[in-house]
Amino acid sequence: MTGLEQGIIVAVIALTLFGVSKYIQYRRKKSR
Repeated sequence: MTGLEQGIIVAVIALTLFGVSKYIQYRRKKSR
């Protein structure tokens, strides 16, 4: 695995976690 591939994987995981946290916050605000 090259450094570039590793960087892409890390970026995808970070974006996914960021999106999930934003989605959870959005759902919590809406349910209130």
